[in-house]
Amino acid sequence: MRRFIVGGSAMASAAIEYSQSLTQQEIEDFLQAEAEEGHSVSTIKRHRCDLHKLQRYLGASGVIQPGTLLAWQNEMHEQVSPYTGPM
Repeated sequence: MRRFIVGGSAMASAAIEYSQSLTQQEIEDFLQAEAEEGHSVSTIKRHRCDLHKLQRYLGASGVIQPGTLLAWQNEMHEQVSPYTGPM
């Protein structure tokens, strides 16, 4: 099973060195494997959300190429407002 880097999470076991697609079935298989490994419901929900964001970013082709995940992560980080006040 492939692992993905999603939203800064360490969900990847290897860098992508060639083009590959991300299908809905692969997402469901990944989330099922996480459930079987004992990940919490909230973690699985967060990963599902992140993977669907990645699918939207990829568009209709669903193809992940070298550099795609890094570009997506950078875009996601740009969308997050920096913390600007004291705790």
